[in-house]
Amino acid sequence: MNILHLLPGEVRDRVNRGRVEEILSGLTERERRAIELRFGFEGGKSLSYEKMGEELGMTAMGAMKLLKKSLKKVVDSASDIV
Repeated sequence: MNILHLLPGEVRDRVNRGRVEEILSGLTERERRAIELRFGFEGGKSLSYEKMGEELGMTAMGAMKLLKKSLKKVVDSASDIV
């Protein structure tokens, strides 16, 4: 799973890996961790919300909400470059 597919096409075309790192650096450590866990940044394995919650010390629903909030921040930040 690749996080870039979440971005609108015109934004995705203009974003490079360095920009993704820049965008992710604007997240809190917990927000970034949620994205890393869900999209398999470490080891290529995407975790379920339940497993994410265990890793983050929260419920699966809490992990889902945190990921949603984190992805909104990513999309908003990426949209600024259009």
